[in-house]
Amino acid sequence: MVKERRWARLESTRTDVTEARPGDEIVVETVLRPYRGERILRQIPIHIPTSTSKGSLRILVSDGETLDRMRRGSSIFGRKLGLGPTIALLNKEHANNRVYVSLLEADPEAMVADKVMPTLPLSVMNVMEGMRGTQEMVVLGESSVNEAATAPLDYEVAGGQVLTITIK
Repeated sequence: MVKERRWARLESTRTDVTEARPGDEIVVETVLRPYRGERILRQIPIHIPTSTSKGSLRILVSDGETLDRMRRGSSIFGRKLGLGPTIALLNKEHANNRVYVSLLEADPEAMVADKVMPTLPLSVMNVMEGMRGTQEMVVLGESSVNEAATAPLDYEVAGGQVLTITIK
């Protein structure tokens, strides 16, 4: 058993580009600051899907808890789920010993029970409008189009930062 603090704060994040095209691979560089010790530098490559729309693309660089909180939305805490959906939701939780890079588009995303429905057209959202008031559906303002992570680290990671690039 280790008796020392083994956590690191996400200190800074940057990417090697400000503009990219669908299908490109970009590298996100993060600096972690351990409780004690030297900074840790990690480079995380991530692929921009060919289906990515032109315009702004947000890049969330974060710990697992921040990513899970963003994906769940605030209204999930008031929902009552059955055992099966609860277990499925817990199994999708991200580990806290990695740095995650998520590409976020401005298209709405819906979560019905434990199933994610990314980039839904507005016409489909209107049809599903009746479910919004129930405990069945949560609508999030952004869709996660891709995700990458570091290999497991020897630290519990904390923090999050958002970068924005332009898709041409």
